Amino acid sequence: MIAQAGMHDHGSIEWVGGRPAGLEDAARAAGLVVHQHPLLAVDPEGLRPAEDVDAEVRLLGPGDDVARADAVARIAFTDRSSTGGVEGLDAAQDRDPASVAVRTARVLEGRPAVVAAYLGGEPVACGTVTVVGDVAQVTGVATLPALRRRGLGGAVTRRLAEHAFGAGARLVFLAADPAAARVYERLGFDRVGSGWLAGPPH
Repeated sequence: MIAQAGMHDHGSIEWVGGRPAGLEDAARAAGLVVHQHPLLAVDPEGLRPAEDVDAEVRLLGPGDDVARADAVARIAFTDRSSTGGVEGLDAAQDRDPASVAVRTARVLEGRPAVVAAYLGGEPVACGTVTVVGDVAQVTGVATLPALRRRGLGGAVTRRLAEHAFGAGARLVFLAADPAAARVYERLGFDRVGSGWLAGPPH
């Protein structure tokens, strides 16, 4: 969760702007690349419907291939083209049985919960949500490059928020790429501040 500052597994740090004071300058001085993102939040009463999509959008459960869904995010966050599609899932999928087993167990326990959109039986968009008490954070909303601009990211985000509210959350928040913020605003998310992310240059 973004509270004061949190460290990610890939060595980046995420925090709310101004908390703690001076962290932006300290991160830059340490040679990290710093990005600012809109911080958006929604409560149950403010959540709006997503546009209709030609995909099945569901929470992953027993029998679902978590590694296959994770491959969508790997492609979406590394492929800067507009052509990456389902044909790349095999190459992007984690093949290590131990890591897949651990990841699958965590997802089935909701740590985090994962929602994916499916077309023709293949995952084409995904996202995660972690609920802690009455607050939840949505992260990693991603769509295969070849299938963007079809409302899939919004549909996944809406389902993630629904799950969080059903699990007892009273507020769902996320830090968005500035260009994507309007997708979440259409769902009823309001800008409430700035989220910051600092990581290695690569």
